[in-house]
Amino acid sequence: MSKFRALFLICGLAIFGVGVSNADSLTEYFTYGVVAYPPDYNFVIGSVSPTEGQITLNTNADGTITATLTDYYATINEIGFNYNNSCVNGFCVGTQYTSSTFTGWGTMGNAFGTQHLGFWCDDPTTGYPTDCGTQSVTWTIYANNELFTSVYQLLGGTSSSADFALFDNNWNNGNTNNDPVGWYGTGMPPYTPSSSTTPEPGTFLLLATGLAGTLGAIRRKLRV
Repeated sequence: MSKFRALFLICGLAIFGVGVSNADSLTEYFTYGVVAYPPDYNFVIGSVSPTEGQITLNTNADGTITATLTDYYATINEIGFNYNNSCVNGFCVGTQYTSSTFTGWGTMGNAFGTQHLGFWCDDPTTGYPTDCGTQSVTWTIYANNELFTSVYQLLGGTSSSADFALFDNNWNNGNTNNDPVGWYGTGMPPYTPSSSTTPEPGTFLLLATGLAGTLGAIRRKLRV
């Protein structure tokens, strides 16, 4: 019976490890904004309350990333990522997206710096970014020449002080959290790969394999 219990434990850990290694997600909240503090009221980056919104990214089994952005108090105009795998940092990934809301994409510049993967809604008349007319957007990010195994492949660049930057219509919508501009950021200081404690793919599977070997050695020793 003990043999079956040990085998069940090992198999369970292995299956759990495969699930963890293929499941990677990140949620961050827009707790920073371009605010104007008294007495001089110059525009600076500061904390805002309440939190303006959140963004969640999840990796998929097919190597794509699903992103969901929710603005709690206003409607979305633009969203940008501090893209780690941009040409600025070396290897250029042919990143693309599918969305029924966003109609334009490229590089964004704002008070937080430059985000090399940005999405927005184009005004059909002027061609300039405009209000998307929604508080929540879900879209898929993919690359023609790479399969994403972690959402952190979209982060880690040095051109932006925030992982994600959001521009909405809050500047003309009552200024819910005293942000007169409408720019918000998450993750300050931004994510850096060297400081991540996220397990690498297969870590738990290797752990299960190691445990299997350890249990086998103990069993052989007991039989001697």
